[in-house]
Amino acid sequence: MRPLKPAPDIEWQVFEEESLLINVRSGVFFRLNRVGTFIWRLLSEGATPAAILEELLSHFAVERPEAAADLDRFIASLLDEGLLIQE
Repeated sequence: MRPLKPAPDIEWQVFEEESLLINVRSGVFFRLNRVGTFIWRLLSEGATPAAILEELLSHFAVERPEAAADLDRFIASLLDEGLLIQE
């Protein structure tokens, strides 16, 4: 998989443990929960999915297979919505 990064038209606002992603081109808002915000922060810092998985396992009470599947689905949905792009 090529490196991932936030799409250029996305603004990110954190509110306590949740955040909003705003597509400034379309005006569409996306709300992220605490875990989504944690993952988005790591993605915006250039972390790979493998590194993010390790961070999830060290910060949250979750088993590796569940975390890996959830992370894959989350990244796929971000890509599908145009919030995340592959370089």
